[in-house]
Amino acid sequence: MFSVCSRYKECSKQEFCIHPDEEIKKECRYNLKLKKGINFYNKSKYEGVFLVINRRMFYIGRRSSYGSYTYDLREDEKETVIPKLKGKGITIENRTRYNLCKNHFTSDSNRACCIVILTIGDKKYNIKNFNTRCIIHDTAIQVRDYLREKGFLAAVQVNGAISVDYKSENRDKKGKKASKKEKVQVKQEKKFKAAGPDVLEGQISMFELWAI
Repeated sequence: MFSVCSRYKECSKQEFCIHPDEEIKKECRYNLKLKKGINFYNKSKYEGVFLVINRRMFYIGRRSSYGSYTYDLREDEKETVIPKLKGKGITIENRTRYNLCKNHFTSDSNRACCIVILTIGDKKYNIKNFNTRCIIHDTAIQVRDYLREKGFLAAVQVNGAISVDYKSENRDKKGKKASKKEKVQVKQEKKFKAAGPDVLEGQISMFELWAI
């Protein structure tokens, strides 16, 4: 395998390997990093506002009126949100610290399809992994509970199914493969309580597909 090729800057800009040769793609270590959300050469990707929760970095951004869309905080929003978070003892960073970054290794039974919604006043904010991708359900619950313990209103939004289980029957005596049935299980929590929502149902948009 090799580290990078001459196309690394364009690959960083596009956030995926653009090399036309599939064999070379497989041998490129940087391609593997891009698939994990690690983009060393697109520096702007690792600037923003990040929360440090349980020694792990999470990106926080403005939640659009459409729900799952997330944008960087504006300067006036930073002036409002950051002091309130710091006032509760939450560590805030404006750049990623790689020793605090963690990528999810997901599977069909444990998909990264969740975001945490933080409400401060009449504004809502999305919290995602450091690389702006969605997080697995267990991690989302941990972040939500941490914020609630700090006195904030927080909820988990699940986009699509948390787990997808595939089952296939054994081959019959003639060696024919039995039909494969797909079973989709969606684990959802109860809807809003008086203190706030646990889960908000959402639909994956074309802009969110890459994040899962």
